Amino acid sequence: MPNKDNIRQIIGEIAHKELIQQPMYVKECWFNQLNLLGFTLGDSTIDGIYSKLRPTNKKVVNILKFPKMDEVQTITSEFLKKFIRDLPCDVLSKFLRFCTGSDNLTLDHDGNPKDISVIFNTLKGLERRPVGHTCGMVLEMPSEYDSFLDFRSEFNNILKSDVWVMDFV
Repeated sequence: MPNKDNIRQIIGEIAHKELIQQPMYVKECWFNQLNLLGFTLGDSTIDGIYSKLRPTNKKVVNILKFPKMDEVQTITSEFLKKFIRDLPCDVLSKFLRFCTGSDNLTLDHDGNPKDISVIFNTLKGLERRPVGHTCGMVLEMPSEYDSFLDFRSEFNNILKSDVWVMDFV
């Protein structure tokens, strides 16, 4: 039973089990199975996988896929790219979570980052807002913004709110 005399020791033991023992057990299980299949999984392979998943501003801009656009939509797409290029790492992760449901990039079967499809809508006024469809990795954007400052302000407000409703039917 925890008490004031042994609480530090108990927390240390729990932390050791959760942070060291369990991951090592999983690693050993996978390591043996992968070796039987002739696949080696060294630290450099794991680092390579993590580096592909780690988002950067440039990687995120490169995975945006736009439809054919008119002049107004092209301006909005440039606002979006500029917005992403200027994001700090923590907000970039929130942006990805908003669009894909994951803080990191997601990879296809070939190990390449999956695209985020951008589509445009005609929402205006108070109903104008970006909408993230995480299941399909689709970002639905209003076609028209008066300026980059308006765009950035509206998108930042969404990302800062930390209250995103995910409805499942």
